[in-house]
Amino acid sequence: MAGGHRGSVVAVGVGPGDSDFLGFGPNSAAFACGDDCRFFSIRFGVSTSILYSLYGTAICVVLMAGVLYGSSRLLNALTAPLFDNVADRLGLQFPVVNPQTAFMGPGFGQQPLLSFRPLKGDALAGVFWSFCCWAVVCWVVCGRGF
Repeated sequence: MAGGHRGSVVAVGVGPGDSDFLGFGPNSAAFACGDDCRFFSIRFGVSTSILYSLYGTAICVVLMAGVLYGSSRLLNALTAPLFDNVADRLGLQFPVVNPQTAFMGPGFGQQPLLSFRPLKGDALAGVFWSFCCWAVVCWVVCGRGF
């Protein structure tokens, strides 16, 4: 255990003084983010460290969303009629916010702020795939499932 964190933490680096932490455990992402924030605060100042930490977090979220979206589309294409048939049979709908109405306000002849769209196979495959990924991550990191 390093620093009170559950899991093991390994310091890796290319040269002297150039180390980053590769963590395995439930708090490893926060530990690595704190290390990067500390590095940028020492090197460039506190405001730049906060900016780069938020920027890195946003990039991480966008990349994870893109991988999840692409893999769910691939899963839906590989199991061609399965998720479409299940979505049609379930008949579920999910809410969608109309951005034009949200920014312009209500008016005559405009769409409502919240409308409902039927669940399609791509979205159902994405929900299924995200639960599968979450179960694997919980199993690997925590040693148990949900």
